[in-house]
This record gives sequence, structure tokens and C-alpha cells, in this order.
Amino acid sequence: LMAQLARFQLLLLDDWGIQKITAPQRADLMEVIEDRHGLRSTLVASQIPVELWHDYIGEATLADAGQPNNNLLIHR
Repeated sequence: LMAQLARFQLLLLDDWGIQKITAPQRADLMEVIEDRHGLRSTLVASQIPVELWHDYIGEATLADAGQPNNNLLIHR
């Protein structure tokens, strides 16, 4: 599955954050983000404000990957 996700030019994660994620799901999400970083685009659509991503994700490293920086554009 990871190889398939890596092939898409744009990966859309829609309605992200509807349910809490488990530790294995967090690890998978981190792997997908790391594999795509700098190579492919990933768009996250969520009702959760970016400021609350740390609480939702429960993992600082992964939550920090979604915070605004020079590689990420957030539109509200």
C-alpha cells in the first residue's frame, strides 16, 4: 500500500481527524508523510484547527510535520 500511495502526484487526506488514530496508524501516517516529503504533494482537508493537531495526533514529531513552515501552505 505504501508503494501505491507514493506513486500519486497528489495524495488527498479528506475529512482528516474525524476519528482518533491509533499508534500503528500514527506510524503509518508518519511513514507516508516522510516518503512523500519533497517528492510529491499531500493535501490534508480537516475541520480540526491546525493548533489542535498535537492533541489529536498525540505524537509531537508527527504533529510538528503538519505545522506551517516553508514547505507547507495552510489555507483556512
